[in-house]
Amino acid sequence: RLASVGPQDFVLDLGSGDGRIVVTAARKFGARGLGVDLDWRLVLQGEENARQAGVGDRVRFLEQDLFQTDLGQATVITTYLLPFVMLRLRPALLELKPGTRIVSHDFDFGDWRPDRTTSIRKNVFLWIVPARAAGRWQARLELPPIERLLELELTQRYQEVSAHARLNGVPSQVWETKLVGDR
Repeated sequence: RLASVGPQDFVLDLGSGDGRIVVTAARKFGARGLGVDLDWRLVLQGEENARQAGVGDRVRFLEQDLFQTDLGQATVITTYLLPFVMLRLRPALLELKPGTRIVSHDFDFGDWRPDRTTSIRKNVFLWIVPARAAGRWQARLELPPIERLLELELTQRYQEVSAHARLNGVPSQVWETKLVGDR
């Protein structure tokens, strides 16, 4: 629910255990998915749980190292991994398509603050992969009676951005900068 999963989503659960996250995403929200775990017994259990839930055609399970998994297919990634694994995974996640949603149970990504946090017996965090927006941007604005040149200088740390602006060469204030995915 926190990631607003729907039928258009592909959910990838890293460290999927018995498969309950992927199975629930398919059964309740119509998503497709993949569970990845190192333990072959849990992979078999996930497959059986998917079969019993009637979603075996929409989900798969693989016995493999999560660091060998193609993350690019996912629109939503879920994890319940230890902090040192989360930090090792963070660079790969930041390379994903902007707007990809990441949900983690209990553990976070260090100084990459979540976009939202909720509590379901324990903390659950949501991150939305941000676009790379830092740099200098220019736009010509047709604002009668004259055309105006807007120049923005953006600095960025994860999804947090700040901006300095000039309108026709005159410094201007920028309020409430916000970056969500590629918006």
